[in-house]
Amino acid sequence: MSIKNKFDITAITVCVNYAHLFKYCVSNKRFFKRWIIVTTSEDVDTINLCKENDLEYLICDEINDRTFFKSRAINKALELVGLKEDWYLFIDSDILLPGNFFDFCIDGNMHGKEQIKGGWRYDKSVEGLANVNYSIKEGPEENIIFTIGRINIFEGEDFENFNPQDYFDLTERVSSQFLAYGYFQLFHMPKFLEMYDSLHHIHPELSNNAGHDDWIFRKMFNKVISLDQYCIHLSEEGVNWDGIQK
Repeated sequence: MSIKNKFDITAITVCVNYAHLFKYCVSNKRFFKRWIIVTTSEDVDTINLCKENDLEYLICDEINDRTFFKSRAINKALELVGLKEDWYLFIDSDILLPGNFFDFCIDGNMHGKEQIKGGWRYDKSVEGLANVNYSIKEGPEENIIFTIGRINIFEGEDFENFNPQDYFDLTERVSSQFLAYGYFQLFHMPKFLEMYDSLHHIHPELSNNAGHDDWIFRKMFNKVISLDQYCIHLSEEGVNWDGIQK
């Protein structure tokens, strides 16, 4: 069984003026059935990077209609790919998945943890967690958003000789395990549409930047499950919500 066939994921990434970081993340392609990169006509670096790596890209200059109209870009990509697939992932352009990404998949099930007390800020504690698993083929029984923890790379850290494994070994840095921020939002579209069958847009288009619509989207789900996996975030936490302007 190939990596892609283990779990068919349709992924969407918005990348504007982020090619200098996205170039480290193009290897994520091996995990996806289809991957749409949304950028602008002015972002020649991202366009060229997509062409060099045989990545499907979509031009959406409406991103510039607001400070950073990420949600419009996501919805444009959804219009392109349609809503007929089972599993969709919104993943940021500075997120690098590990080579063993699909280790959370065992015998056709996806394994993770659920917080059972403490509210949405209750994070990184073994106490109050429950092991859970869900069928990849059948999907969850309720509307769930799946996330993974991340290891942030701090400002000033060296990218010149970047070795991903050096960072994947820094497990003490893993954070945001149960917050389901916009950097990694995996969900089962059929179950989502059972709850929201008449939306004009799948992704909310309410804010001027990437800081709030991601969170509103997360709140549209009944619960958050953190999969037994984590990624590298090639930026500091909470920066560039307005995008990178050139």
